[in-house]
Amino acid sequence: MAGGINLYAYVGNNPIGFRDPFGTDKKVPSNGTDKKVPSNPCDEAADAPDPSWYEAQLQHGRLPATGIDSASGGINQFETLLSFRRGGFLDAQPLGATPAYANYVFGAALSSAGYSLSFTLFSANAYAYFSRAQYPGRQMDPNYGSIPADNVANITHGYYDQQNGTVRTF
Repeated sequence: MAGGINLYAYVGNNPIGFRDPFGTDKKVPSNGTDKKVPSNPCDEAADAPDPSWYEAQLQHGRLPATGIDSASGGINQFETLLSFRRGGFLDAQPLGATPAYANYVFGAALSSAGYSLSFTLFSANAYAYFSRAQYPGRQMDPNYGSIPADNVANITHGYYDQQNGTVRTF
């Protein structure tokens, strides 16, 4: 293997975003009492659909009409992002889901649709910035300063679970 053994493969090549003290299952860092970054966000889905439903909506272009003409016939990036906004077609929170679950399915769905992790996180950050979202008392992410660090962790968790074929379910 050119360059030697990949020492970070056990955490999906993301040693900052995940931890795996026993080498068996990568986890998003949590202090044990902070439910903002649960090990299984699906435990907090309430009546929201399974992550596979969100993935299917993007993969099959099942988004409500937004008045945007998508010349390619595929999913327009703007349509996709607006569908996840608060109160949007793909927002899990009105169905009782926690923000952790909503962020998890956002990461998983955009991963399944072929978006890069950097684009996915940039999009979440840009939306928070332009919508002037407020997160009082929450630690903001050092790289994506308009969203809390736990949002970034949950989006990343969903993104990598989808990439690795380990998306959590109910």
